[in-house]
Amino acid sequence: MDEHAPPTIGPGEARACRRCGYNIAGLDAAGVCPECGFEIERSLASDELKNSSPEYLASLHRGVVIILSAIIVMILITFASIGVGIALAVGGAGAGGAPPQWFNVVNQGLSLLMSLALAYGWWLFSSPDPSYTGRLDGSTARKIVRIALCVAIGMGLVAFALQLAPLSGPSPVLLVGVGLLSIVVFAVRFFAEMLYLQWLTPRIPDWDAYKRARLLIWLGPVLYTVGALCLGLGPLVALVLYWNLLDKIRRDIRAIRASQAG
Repeated sequence: MDEHAPPTIGPGEARACRRCGYNIAGLDAAGVCPECGFEIERSLASDELKNSSPEYLASLHRGVVIILSAIIVMILITFASIGVGIALAVGGAGAGGAPPQWFNVVNQGLSLLMSLALAYGWWLFSSPDPSYTGRLDGSTARKIVRIALCVAIGMGLVAFALQLAPLSGPSPVLLVGVGLLSIVVFAVRFFAEMLYLQWLTPRIPDWDAYKRARLLIWLGPVLYTVGALCLGLGPLVALVLYWNLLDKIRRDIRAIRASQAG
């Protein structure tokens, strides 16, 4: 018998789907719940985070705290740069009212630092669980998130280097190209993050967070595109929903760690 094969369910055993409670007895363990589509194997496996090691939980908690902190700092930097940019433009510090080159360099440098912090946080938050034995380990979403983060850092370095160009300034074509590629990378990373959260939240278990991740995976892009036309508030709303989702997961993980310690 293959020791790595999914567990089987006897026809006389009453087993409930961990998401909707449907009786999955007698169904193929490699299939999905006919009621809600949740993977049957995950309903059978004891893969809740309370059974994970304290070290793994500490990595998840530290990662999500860094992510949330980086988001807050990025928001503060954005508002500060807008304020300083307006002040410089009004004061005529730049040619034609445009911000001077040093301001663009500092602004891009701070953005790069926060991108590095965000990437480090997600790297910890997407750590593989060494005690997880299920077949559906969320590895695909984790890998895509990490690859996208590495590419995003590379794009940030390129953008920073372009700001250090000679006094004539960076080529507008290069700036536009880097900007468009950054948008694509951000979109790929966002979808992968939501898929990863859909894998992680049932292990808490927190089905409200799971539903939020499923909602945000399509609502987020809508808010960032169509919602941006509404006085630019769409992206801000999406960011608030994103932050609240991660903060809810942070509180869940903290509670699990406290329960383990107790």
